[in-house]
Amino acid sequence: MTRALTPIILAGGTGKRLWPLSTEENPKQFLTIFKDLSLFDLTLNRISNKLFTKPIIVTQEKYLSQIQKSLKKSLIKPSLIVLEPEGKNTLGAVTSAIKLALKINQKENFNFIVMPSDHYISNQRQFVAAIKSSLLNLNDRDLFLFGIEANKFSSQFGYIQLKSNDSLEVKKFIEKPSKSKIKFDLNGKNYFCNSGIFIFEGNWYVNQINKVKKRFLDNISLAIDQGTRKKNLFYLNKAGYKNLE
Repeated sequence: MTRALTPIILAGGTGKRLWPLSTEENPKQFLTIFKDLSLFDLTLNRISNKLFTKPIIVTQEKYLSQIQKSLKKSLIKPSLIVLEPEGKNTLGAVTSAIKLALKINQKENFNFIVMPSDHYISNQRQFVAAIKSSLLNLNDRDLFLFGIEANKFSSQFGYIQLKSNDSLEVKKFIEKPSKSKIKFDLNGKNYFCNSGIFIFEGNWYVNQINKVKKRFLDNISLAIDQGTRKKNLFYLNKAGYKNLE
């Protein structure tokens, strides 16, 4: 039987692209722009499905009150809220959550889905179908990345290039390219916007990070080992975390 997915919800970004509505104190994922719902609220609603276990939320302490307000509204109970001592990047947030989950539940392995909390997904049924399709093919050697059909060029997004129009294997990533530096045909079927949504198996992920960024992983472990847990809140230690690349 396929293991359920543990969502890792990333909610520590400052939402600079939606300034001035979005500010560092109240970034875009917490703005109530859908009547009384925020993008973070919608993300929580998206995981109200038996496919998912209790989520792990990664954020900064300054956003904790917004997080808890949304959790109360949604009735979602996270297994952990991981608090970064400072904003780093996606890799630091994701790796911290996975290492913590595997450390706390040493006899278990997990399938994870990484989900930014500032996305709007209009078709929940199609989204769930894509997840189910990924789970059917998931093994301990693959990472599934969700792409979005790209219909126009924008330097605000990263892109994925597939090996061919008939392949689902990624050839390369194009990180928020400027128009002057890179040109490619977005009408081709083998280019997609990078959604930042991933599915993978936990131990596989940690092993891959250990192969290519061992020092980085050691600093994550230090931030966890010297961190503090208070009920479902985990405060990463600043000393280890500040040294992340």
